[in-house]
Order: sequence, then C-alpha cells, then structure tokens
Amino acid sequence: MEGGGGGGGCDGVPDQFTFTDLSDQLSNTPLYSNIIAVTGVDEGCPSTISAFNNSGVGEFSFDICLDVSCSSKDMPFSVVAANSQVSTLVRPLHGKYIRLNHPYGFAQNASKDVTFSVENIQDVWSVATGSGGGPD
Repeated sequence: MEGGGGGGGCDGVPDQFTFTDLSDQLSNTPLYSNIIAVTGVDEGCPSTISAFNNSGVGEFSFDICLDVSCSSKDMPFSVVAANSQVSTLVRPLHGKYIRLNHPYGFAQNASKDVTFSVENIQDVWSVATGSGGGPD
C-alpha cells in the first residue's frame, strides 16, 4: 500500500518530535510552540496529520512551514475548535516544519492541551497561563 505509514517503499512516518510545554504564560496573548523539523520521512511520501484540541474552550491552529522560522507557509493556519479533531492527508512533509499556536491566547490561570500526530507519532503540547494578565 502506497502512502502515509509506509508500505511499497514509501515511508511517511516521521521520527519522534516534541513540542515544548509552556507554563505561566501571559493571558489573552497569542502563544506559539517551538518549531519542529519533520525528519525521517521519505521524500514524496504523504503523511496523515491529526490534531485534537483537548480543551473545552477556545481553539488552536497549526502551520506547515517551508522554513525553520515559519515565515513561509505550505499550509497555514489550520484551525481546530474546542473538543474537536481534524485529520488531513497533506502534501509530503519531507523537509517541512510544524508550529502550533493558540492565536488568541486564553484566560488567566487556565491550561489547554493539544494532541498533535503525524501518522502514529504524537506529542501533547500543554500550555498554561499564570495570574498575570496580558493586554485586554
């Protein structure tokens, strides 16, 4: 079987990746993950991305980027609403980068988790705000 997950000599399963959890962040300000490089996939092989917003409120988004600074995007701003999941078969991820974000931030003393997967490799990105307020 060709496609993500391998088979037929095509391997769309990446090496393990890790998004750095954030704590004591300012509320009501955009929050961004570290940018991870997608490694271990064969050139030209598609990979299935799944993202689940484990939080009861708010939304998050993810970018598939062409460069390490995420200034050039291959698939920008895919929004995932609260308590929902998006799965998409994307263009090949070889040489691409991924960044997660909470574009609008959220309330003080709150936390949110996002489960992000490429094929069967996943990580949970946890973000928590502190008692200090950000801009209103």
